[in-house]
Amino acid sequence: MPPDDTPGTNGPGTPQSTSGSDPDRRPVPKLVGRCGETAVFEEAFNTALKGRGSVILIEGEIGIGKTRLLHEAESLAKEAGLRALSASCIGGGTPLMSFLNAIESARKEAAQTAVEATIEEVFYIHNDGRLILHETQRQRPDLGDSELRALLEEIKKTRRANLKGLFLGERRIILETGAITILAAVVRGDETPKMRQQMKYLLATLEDRFGETLLDWKGHQADLKGLRENLRALMLGDYGRPEALRLEFEASSPTVFDDIARFLIASSAQLPIVILFDDIHWMDPVSLQMVAYLAERIEEGRVVLIGTYRLEELSKEQAPSPVPTGGKRVVKTPGDLLGALTNLHGFALLKLRHLTREELVEMVSSMYPE
Repeated sequence: MPPDDTPGTNGPGTPQSTSGSDPDRRPVPKLVGRCGETAVFEEAFNTALKGRGSVILIEGEIGIGKTRLLHEAESLAKEAGLRALSASCIGGGTPLMSFLNAIESARKEAAQTAVEATIEEVFYIHNDGRLILHETQRQRPDLGDSELRALLEEIKKTRRANLKGLFLGERRIILETGAITILAAVVRGDETPKMRQQMKYLLATLEDRFGETLLDWKGHQADLKGLRENLRALMLGDYGRPEALRLEFEASSPTVFDDIARFLIASSAQLPIVILFDDIHWMDPVSLQMVAYLAERIEEGRVVLIGTYRLEELSKEQAPSPVPTGGKRVVKTPGDLLGALTNLHGFALLKLRHLTREELVEMVSSMYPE
């Protein structure tokens, strides 16, 4: 985060402790007068844990306490069990720099929290009953025709009964059904919430990517490039890890917005993500547009975006920068972003008020106790 504009707070990162003998270290002020704002954060984090993201903007003039409140949001997110990522809005004009640093942090953390797989088989099936692709971890990779037909029939029966799964001896078949296709996994042991969440996001990603092809699919695997790698990533238990998605972000790519959105939504299946943007009035235009684009899909995943901006900078436009096609409107300023978000479900705007005299006394007293 850029240096704080609030008297009594520190610069980038988590506020410093008052312990130690460093004479240049400033004490951290107690957060006062912001109970309503912290309640909004807590509700957003609880909602993310249940599967739905949101966007929160914090508006205020310089020195009113935006950064201190953002630090509090970061602490509350970590206490709630979410992954909190700070994103710099000062990128030297580099497109999407505000997102790229946060994405790199997500890559590292996701890799550290990968879990062992319990999925033995994955079937991707067309709604018309055709098997699109089958992946397995068993020593004997190919099922016999009779075994395969029997297993597929069990999957179809489960789907027709509108069930999410069924037991098959020591194994369990779990299903996720989309508009065009079905994703089925044969699991040894207990199903986990993470596994189900990964299947949901994988199915949504595959239909988003291959939907038009699958509507009139002729049975050619070459038309579904990358499908096998994604099914294997799910089977190995690491779908949602950045390495498994194999995405390369190019700011000039016409699909960069969709690539980043899919990455963050898939990564949040493993652990909800909170991205903290301080001073979005310094954000490059491409990153502003990316925020607006992601906000349109925010309820698809467990991602919470929180940003601050100065009221007096609402209409300020940064240096022109190529903006890829994406989103419903072009966003170049914080004011444009606010307009794009206003009517979206899952958006909250926090307008910070000045502290009362009593609250100021309480804050200063916490910094300099007698």
